[in-house]
Amino acid sequence: MMSIWSVIINVRYLLYLLDVDIFIYFTH
Repeated sequence: MMSIWSVIINVRYLLYLLDVDIFIYFTH
């Protein structure tokens, strides 16, 4: 159960980083 939660958190974190990268790319 804990491993599933850690995977979900990792995926959300990666999506957040991707979102920030895209935002920076489009604002510059």
